[in-house]
Amino acid sequence: MNIKKITKEDKQFVTAVLRNFWGSDTIIVRNNSYKVETLLGFLAEENKRPVGLITYTIKNKKILIISLNSLIPGKGIGTALLEKVQEEGKMAGYLKIIVVTTNDNIKAQEFYKKRGFIPTAMYKNSIKKARLIKPEIPEIGENGIPITDEIELTLSL
Repeated sequence: MNIKKITKEDKQFVTAVLRNFWGSDTIIVRNNSYKVETLLGFLAEENKRPVGLITYTIKNKKILIISLNSLIPGKGIGTALLEKVQEEGKMAGYLKIIVVTTNDNIKAQEFYKKRGFIPTAMYKNSIKKARLIKPEIPEIGENGIPITDEIELTLSL
């Protein structure tokens, strides 16, 4: 597997993946709106074919992950992308990696916890505000769980 920085030429693919997984090329995290063209990130490729991507932004010496998508689950693609961000963050002298997910996304919470992230905050009823910005956020998520809150997980670098 090859991991490379997302370039201008990759933005069309990244936009398509985000629309497919997240319903839009705009992602809301903590009531902030992020457009794909403003994000940094990495693309994972196998045989020159994209198989996953991670997007993020940097604020106050901290990396905020906006999205992480593996197109072939169970092959270590998400882990490899996350490790690449960790490596880049350490080299640049960043302090932490933060990810925010919704209360219904148990898989994401488990994924990040297994990789050393710890829950650091819960934002009760924050999704109600997020829906004002992005109305297409569903009411019910994975496993029939109502989507209501955001959960922040942090990894110190």
